[in-house]
Amino acid sequence: MLADPPSESSVFDQFYFSNPYAPEAIRAKHIAVAQEILAMTPRPTKILDLGAGCGWFESELRAQGYLGEYTGVDFSRFGIRMARLNCPLDRPTVFTHADVRTYEPGPHLADALVMSIDLACEPYAQRTLVR
Repeated sequence: MLADPPSESSVFDQFYFSNPYAPEAIRAKHIAVAQEILAMTPRPTKILDLGAGCGWFESELRAQGYLGEYTGVDFSRFGIRMARLNCPLDRPTVFTHADVRTYEPGPHLADALVMSIDLACEPYAQRTLVR
């Protein structure tokens, strides 16, 4: 009997958490994008992160002084569990398990959109910050 093929999420988990560049090299990219977001005028008050992984980008945004709402979406159940553990509950942050290809945000969910997973998957990433 053949085993079921691994899910896209489990394949991603294997890549993401065995990535030799994580987390140190990714952090520099997170800092740069977080600073760019915080330099926007007016400063975004709601950020949507499609591909939030385990919450590293949210943590860096907060470390750089971001106080607004943050919604992180990822299709990795493990990544979302880690994000919820990594990010304190006293912040306006929500992590949602969903496939970003079919995710439907509510009205005015974000002033800025980022795909922080692209920062972890360099050199394949393109510019990922949209306003």
